[in-house]
Amino acid sequence: MTLNVRVGVHVDETRHGDHCQRLVSCTLYAPPRDATHLDLVENVAALVGVSLFIPEPELTGQPLPILWGPWGEGQTGTRLFAVGDPNNPGFLYWTNPDDPDSVSDTRGSLEITSPSEPLVSGCLFDGVPVVASGQALVAHTPDRQP
Repeated sequence: MTLNVRVGVHVDETRHGDHCQRLVSCTLYAPPRDATHLDLVENVAALVGVSLFIPEPELTGQPLPILWGPWGEGQTGTRLFAVGDPNNPGFLYWTNPDDPDSVSDTRGSLEITSPSEPLVSGCLFDGVPVVASGQALVAHTPDRQP
């Protein structure tokens, strides 16, 4: 599986007595194995003493600590809900219908509260998904805005 993450590699070169720096753009083949090893799609040879950077990194596959459901059935499918994202504490997330391992990039989350009021829990109440902050309860279904 190839990840759509661009990695910039600054390579210092000396050619004909001139020192230059160039940027090589690469794609990660898989998540980094550790803090010093990356598997890249492109062949950039062995790089030693180079600086790597990821502009605007997007972390994927980060588990959320609070999960509940399933909700829905039939043609709409079943979904799971989650909260507890440390980077987006006011966001409610839900899975794609009948696919608990995937979330839509464009329609799988919604900011319910501001970051200063993090979402802390959720449940199904009388068949309706409900999400809670420290100050409020909000009922929400993925097919409507709260």
